[in-house]
Amino acid sequence: MNKETDMNVPSLSLAGLSKIVIPSVLVYMMIAMYGVVDSFLIARLVNSTAIAATNIFLPIGALFTGLGYMIGTGANAAIMELHGKGSHDLAGRLCSGILTYALVISLVCPALIYIFRGQVLGFFGMTPGNEAYVLEYFNILILFMPALLISCVLNLLLIGQEAVMTVALLELCGGLTNCILDVVLMKHFGLGISGAAAAAGTGYLLQTVLAVILIARRRLFGFSPGFIPIKEITPVFFNGISELLSMTSAGILTIMLNRAAADFYSSVGTSVVCVVSNVTYLSDSLFIGIMVVVEPMIAYFYGRDNRDEIRSICKKTITLICILTAVTVLSAVLAARPLSDAYFHPDKEGAALCTRALLFAGASFLFSGFGIFVSGYFTGCTDGKTSGLFSVLRNIVFCMFFLAVLTGIFGGIGIWASIVATQLSSAILGFFLIKRQGYLLKISHLV
Repeated sequence: MNKETDMNVPSLSLAGLSKIVIPSVLVYMMIAMYGVVDSFLIARLVNSTAIAATNIFLPIGALFTGLGYMIGTGANAAIMELHGKGSHDLAGRLCSGILTYALVISLVCPALIYIFRGQVLGFFGMTPGNEAYVLEYFNILILFMPALLISCVLNLLLIGQEAVMTVALLELCGGLTNCILDVVLMKHFGLGISGAAAAAGTGYLLQTVLAVILIARRRLFGFSPGFIPIKEITPVFFNGISELLSMTSAGILTIMLNRAAADFYSSVGTSVVCVVSNVTYLSDSLFIGIMVVVEPMIAYFYGRDNRDEIRSICKKTITLICILTAVTVLSAVLAARPLSDAYFHPDKEGAALCTRALLFAGASFLFSGFGIFVSGYFTGCTDGKTSGLFSVLRNIVFCMFFLAVLTGIFGGIGIWASIVATQLSSAILGFFLIKRQGYLLKISHLV
């Protein structure tokens, strides 16, 4: 970010904004794709039962990713607001304090989870049948959770410094390392699920180390010494709480969907949930990638009280989201059958169920992009309370409500219908929240 002059956002065409956000979109798409590839390799090189280990560990990984996104997103908004006000020294001191507290959190949380690992993993679905795989995977990968959290924080801070392509390269290095080591450790060294955990952890660690080296050499962020009291850091973290809620609720929702699908469709239902979750995450990654770049822009001009700039950014962002929404919906419809056949061949019944579920997921894509925009918009406006409330309703309350009601009415088909109902309700809620906030920022006509 140029600290001396305003960003030249209004002069950007839609194509110009697209060029800015493309690297970030690619970063988050790569993150989504690596999860798909990782689970596929485990199924092929170990066995299908071993996939349960990754599924049960998912909420833990989501927790640390969410903590990293929460800290990084809140930090970006606060730092850019200070730069917008011209308080560059305070911004540097805040950045130093945030990273210090992030490091402490990254060390304390894994220790607490490890102490209570039996209760935690049991709650997430560990059974006597998969316990050996789950514990083997957990005992290794939990050691790398500090690296995952710090990596997420640094990535978002780098994106705030307009180093999006750098983050893309870091993600590429980490992801490729994971995939290569998966094959080497599981296939050639016969380490099984332990090899998968070590491969994933090494990818996180490498990415973090490379980011630290890059930041040190380029002297980024303008770090300034000085102690920041926890009471001053807490509001910064809270402003990004929607990111934490989004990630942790995604993990919780996956477990809920798994159990509901198993009740109605037995084991094949759980497999379908895995496919739908991967496709949904891949679609959401497009919009998350956009908002990671746009949020600091909104925060910067919010700090300068420049409403015209915010209006310009939001209009272009919504237009871009509408275009990508059309692409994701069309892609989901066209790919539903071929993708299902690829996953479930020669199980025609499983493929038919998966096709139906993916078509419902495609319908939900009509509304999911706008929901992600709403959450990011309020985060950029440093309104963590509204952003957090929206995320709780969107990612937890609506999901649980519609899953319970629609499965009670329609049976198994209600599982997939609940996904559409949740996103539609979230879009309607987001519309009214922005209309209310729009009175203050004079952008209500955007929606």
